[in-house]
Amino acid sequence: MKKLFSIMFTILIILYFVACSSSKIPTDEEVSFAYQQAEEAYSWFDLTTMPVVNNSEIEYNGNTYLKVNHSSIKSFSDLETYLHSIFSDDIVDSLLENNRYVDIDGVLYASLADRGTNIFAGEQHHKIIRENGEKIIYKVSVDLLDDNLEKVVDKEIYTFAYEFSEKENRWLFTNFSLVW
Repeated sequence: MKKLFSIMFTILIILYFVACSSSKIPTDEEVSFAYQQAEEAYSWFDLTTMPVVNNSEIEYNGNTYLKVNHSSIKSFSDLETYLHSIFSDDIVDSLLENNRYVDIDGVLYASLADRGTNIFAGEQHHKIIRENGEKIIYKVSVDLLDDNLEKVVDKEIYTFAYEFSEKENRWLFTNFSLVW
């Protein structure tokens, strides 16, 4: 079942790249899927770590790393290529500068560094705003809950630009963060 899921996920990624690798304006479904991919990939750096192989620890440059266990991302180069398919160069550079992931003998390793989420963040509301043929805004508003986690007392608004890059000939997020 896991193998089937991995194969299906890989096929979805390939279909996504084919669908969004031209100047064709993506559908709302394609934009939502791109956001989900971006959120997952960004979380590997800002919230959690990619899945790793237990008992695969290795010391490298004074840090402990574990071998990454991902169906299609096997090396640092694979990770970098995947990130460039979702984010602008500036975002990719900032994600990769912390040495959280390293290539050891052609294999991707990760340094574990997980954090918690904001317990006061409630329901998320998503909206797609089409500014023009080359820029889409993905807006997320997050309900903020009271100390008892029962009532909404405020909202936080996040906006992410999803833009067509002439240089890359694809749609990319040009600003991004996690919303919790």
